[in-house]
Amino acid sequence: MSGIFRIGTVGLRLDDVAEIMTEGREIALSRDAQAAVKRS
Repeated sequence: MSGIFRIGTVGLRLDDVAEIMTEGREIALSRDAQAAVKRS
């Protein structure tokens, strides 16, 4: 049974990591967009 709980915990952590990575990408894209606007 402990294996199931471990998998569940890891699954939640992976979801959190995916959310953080998505947010990071959005921030990076907004920074790139701002830089592009400044250049033009």
